[in-house]
Amino acid sequence: MISILRCRLITCLAKEYGCSSILYGDSTTRLAERTLSETAKGRGGAIPWLTADGQVPHGIKVVYPMRDLLRKEIAAYITMTVPPLTPLVLEQGLPNIVPSSKNTTIEDLMSQYFESVEQNYPSIVANVVRTSSRLVAPLADAKVGRVCHICRLPVAEGHEGLRWSGEQEHPCELADSAIAPSPSSLCYGCARSTLNPTHNAVQR
Repeated sequence: MISILRCRLITCLAKEYGCSSILYGDSTTRLAERTLSETAKGRGGAIPWLTADGQVPHGIKVVYPMRDLLRKEIAAYITMTVPPLTPLVLEQGLPNIVPSSKNTTIEDLMSQYFESVEQNYPSIVANVVRTSSRLVAPLADAKVGRVCHICRLPVAEGHEGLRWSGEQEHPCELADSAIAPSPSSLCYGCARSTLNPTHNAVQR
C-alpha cells in the first residue's frame, strides 16, 4: 500500500510541475520482483502499467531506463566510474526473514528469492520481465470504466464488490458512503490489501 501511495504522490508532483514523463530507476531485478509480488496480491491485471514503459491511467508517461540491467550489474558499475557513484546510492539490504514470522511481506519474499536467483540464473530474472512486457495494456485514449479509488487503475469488470464472505454484490446495490468508497470502487488487489474495504480507504 505504501508503494501505491508513493506512486500517486510522485504523479501528483509531476503534474504540478508540468512534467511530461516520470523516470524510475527500477532494474530488471526490481521489475521481476514487482511482477510476481503484484500478481500474488491480486494485481496481475495492472502488470502492464506497473512494469512497462508508456502511458498510464494516471495521465502521464512512465519510463524505466534501466529495465534491461540487473541489480548486480548496476552495483558493479557504480564502483567503476570516476568519481564513483557509490555515495549517491542508498543501499538497502535484504530483509531478515524468519520462516515462522507473520510479519513477512510478499515483497520481502520476492526480494530474497530474486537475490539468490540473480546470482546463478540471471536469465530467469530477465525472462520474467520479458514475459510481463508481452502483456498489452489498453490504449491511453481508450474508454476506461471505473477506476480504483486507491491505486487509480481500472477495475476489472466482473470483479467488483468483493465481500470477505466471498459473495459478489452488484455495484448498484451498494449504498453510497460519505466516509469511504464502497467495495465496488476498489480493485481486487486493494480490497484484499485493506483490513476493511468499506472504511479508511483513501479518496482522491
